[in-house]
Amino acid sequence: MKLQSDLEKEIFETQNRLRTNPLSFIPYLTKRQLDFDGKRIKLDNGTTLCTNEGADAVKEAIQAINETSKLEPL
Repeated sequence: MKLQSDLEKEIFETQNRLRTNPLSFIPYLTKRQLDFDGKRIKLDNGTTLCTNEGADAVKEAIQAINETSKLEPL
């Protein structure tokens, strides 16, 4: 598979990290959960985004990761 850009390469590598070591994402998601104010999240670059679900979606992602088994990389 030929990757078209640095962003595609980063996405592919991140996806494989998530597949092979899902628990490694818990600290990142926990921090993101704390960055919410209601349905708004302030990103590290200062941008504020309005979401539909807020921190609950991050909480659900953490729960799902805790129930996920490791997989082989793509």
